[in-house]
Amino acid sequence: MAAGSMHTVFTSECLNVQFDWFATGVYESFRNSGMQGSITRLLACGEEELKQYKGLDLGPTFVHPNYRHNPLNGDVSASYNKPASVMHFTREANFTEEFILFIDADMVLVRPIDPIALGAKKGTVVSEYVAYMIGSSNQMAKNFLPPEAVPRAKSVGWYHIFHRDDLLRIAPLWLEYCGKVRTHPELYWSMNGSIPENIPTGDAYVKFGKAPWISEMYGYSFGAAMAGVEHVITNGVVRYPSETFAFGEEDSQGLLRPATRPAQPYILHYGIDFNIGDYNWNKMVYQQLDLFACRPRFFGAPPQPLKASERAGALVVNTLNAAFCSFYRTRCQGKPAARAACPPKVRPPKVPCTQPGGCCQDDDSHCWNWALDEQCEKNVAFMKQTCRESCGLCAPEHADHEVNIPDPLSPASPKNSTARSSATAALSHHQASPSAHAQHAAAASALPADIGAAAGHVAPALTHATQPSAHRAPGAQPQPHVGAHAELLHRLASRREGGAPPGGSELYMRHTVSRTTTLPEPLEPIADAHNGPRTLLYAAMGLWGVAALVFGGWVYALLQ
Repeated sequence: MAAGSMHTVFTSECLNVQFDWFATGVYESFRNSGMQGSITRLLACGEEELKQYKGLDLGPTFVHPNYRHNPLNGDVSASYNKPASVMHFTREANFTEEFILFIDADMVLVRPIDPIALGAKKGTVVSEYVAYMIGSSNQMAKNFLPPEAVPRAKSVGWYHIFHRDDLLRIAPLWLEYCGKVRTHPELYWSMNGSIPENIPTGDAYVKFGKAPWISEMYGYSFGAAMAGVEHVITNGVVRYPSETFAFGEEDSQGLLRPATRPAQPYILHYGIDFNIGDYNWNKMVYQQLDLFACRPRFFGAPPQPLKASERAGALVVNTLNAAFCSFYRTRCQGKPAARAACPPKVRPPKVPCTQPGGCCQDDDSHCWNWALDEQCEKNVAFMKQTCRESCGLCAPEHADHEVNIPDPLSPASPKNSTARSSATAALSHHQASPSAHAQHAAAASALPADIGAAAGHVAPALTHATQPSAHRAPGAQPQPHVGAHAELLHRLASRREGGAPPGGSELYMRHTVSRTTTLPEPLEPIADAHNGPRTLLYAAMGLWGVAALVFGGWVYALLQ
């Protein structure tokens, strides 16, 4: 184990197309940020789901049982996969780094993170302060924790840097307390006199008697408190693009500022929408974007960013577009998407068409939004006339242009190619699902091209960690372990008493309860911004309704 080394992990679910394009963005940002160490996607996927899943080789991946339908308590929530993923990973995967950086799939890495500089060490986790986690410091924590653990509950989340030994103890407790918070609402809602009064959880929209959407975050806070770890709490390591106020600017006070309060974020979280001038972007609008459909769909090139928050938003959009471009080139061979022009990093100015036969271009600034809403397929005539470029109907005159994402902290300069190459060369692979082992071994050769194509890198051979090296005979090939479902539940139930059970590295390899995943319902989009051709119909219906009301009022007045 190399001292100070760090392995980056993020969670995902199979058979969910949005998680696929999230994942391509994480891999792209890892390469461009200059991050050292390795990166692994922790993929929640049942055996039957895995047979249908096309994206196993999107990048270095560790497959674990899907806990959306939790076998421990019968509750249904995708949030259980966060603690379950790292529980399986730390017990089963063959990795060598001392620290683990845990991030969400809807994040992009901006610059290298040094765990030691931020204060990570054995017994101390580094996490971001989360203001709405008020339940960690009010009566809610006291209702879930014994008195000695209450002071250790902290209002943290979004990312964590763990020492690997600490995460082995935290993960099962995280899973356990996530379940307790979700299934015991009577401990924070006054239900039939369960407690004297309701206790605020920080979720302003939760309905009475229901678990807050941040239950998993409380599961971490309370589980970590029970594990006995301390925290270094940062403020600014993670930022939403819209709340980033110094992005790409010179930091003259950098040497005087504590590492835990950086002016420049290390991670951007696109969990909420952001604006770049007149350009709005919200991940929830694009839940149906399916890269594997091999239609050349991209996010519209953003306008020139003028302030820090806009530069941060532009980095998110351009990173995702670069990831999509790489995907189409490597995974859509022989289809128009593989030859499609990759978007520019800045929206070009609109110029009059001077070609005699007309120009192949978009005639409306919302075309890319409509294309991502599948209007090219649903409203062919309109889109073919109005949005030829966004629908991929133009000749690929610039399809061979390479997409290079500039250094986000110095927008005008290209990223140092040596740093990017070293980051790409560090990519590793872990595979724990027995049903997927043979399938993924055949696909492993596609991984380097898929991840490194946009930057022209060649990644090293990847290793399947189906069996920890300590259990392998010299020279033996790795073989997957299979544990029965009943044994899984028995060992999970007894994890608090004896720690990791005997043969713990062989545990959790088989699991029969899993379901296809979905994301929450999207926010209602603004019709004229996202629904395109349907806007005309909605407008006509609205005008007709207004006219009917006016006419009815006039008739009523005459009759009085």
